[in-house]
Amino acid sequence: MADERLDQITDSDFDLIALPGGADGAKRFYECDQLKSMLTAQRNQDKLHAAICASPAVVLEPLGFLKRKKATSHPVFVKQLSDQSYTQI
Repeated sequence: MADERLDQITDSDFDLIALPGGADGAKRFYECDQLKSMLTAQRNQDKLHAAICASPAVVLEPLGFLKRKKATSHPVFVKQLSDQSYTQI
């Protein structure tokens, strides 16, 4: 259970934003405009962001966060990564 809801966060100055996995959760993350805005601000400030399982392919790839970066994802989602050189099935 989360400590706070996203819509209740007033200070979004995070050291790291990490997205857990799960296909349904990753889809919801991508559909959340507030989270996408927070991730974009995090990246623009050269701060850390991370994702596991489905989230790299479902969230970070479509947002353009993985351009010129190596990433991996759950095997079901690997084909959604533009650079598959770092993946192994």
